[in-house]
Amino acid sequence: MVPRRQLGQMVQTALQTVVDEVYKQQLVNSERSFQAAMWEALRWQFTVNSRNTYKIFIEPRLSIRGTDKELPPSVRFPDLVVCNRDAVVGVFELKFRPRGMASSVKDLKTMALLAANRKRLIVKNERFHPRTEVKEYAMADSVLFGWVAIVRKAGEDFGKIKGIRNEHLRSFVYLTEDEDEDE
Repeated sequence: MVPRRQLGQMVQTALQTVVDEVYKQQLVNSERSFQAAMWEALRWQFTVNSRNTYKIFIEPRLSIRGTDKELPPSVRFPDLVVCNRDAVVGVFELKFRPRGMASSVKDLKTMALLAANRKRLIVKNERFHPRTEVKEYAMADSVLFGWVAIVRKAGEDFGKIKGIRNEHLRSFVYLTEDEDEDE
């Protein structure tokens, strides 16, 4: 069985739900609203698949374990991070460019950096007040990295990334250019 296969299937179903029930109803108008819609649809997927202990964070802060070192600002906050009870099991970058072409190059470089440093990275959700005990999530040995997009046209070929096995890298893309052909 491919590692994280069910998570990939749930992300694909969540994207299709967002497209059918939110995007086509003209309720998604920015990458932020796409993040929120994906969070909601993926949260529902965890509920119907009896995975209620999983958590989904929007733009959580990543840091390097055991140091005060920060990651470069461009890679510190992935769009969506999925955690089971103990560890990060999915990292997803989202793109919303329904009228244009989206490049995956920056996001792929981010995922490569995260994969190369996965043994040292942790997710901390420290944005609450009053301060409570902060749960830290280390990166699991098997993490699904994904590029999730609603775009008119995908840019570069979504290929291999050094440090990420092929079965741990997926693209989930809805192409809006296909809509024009139906009209």
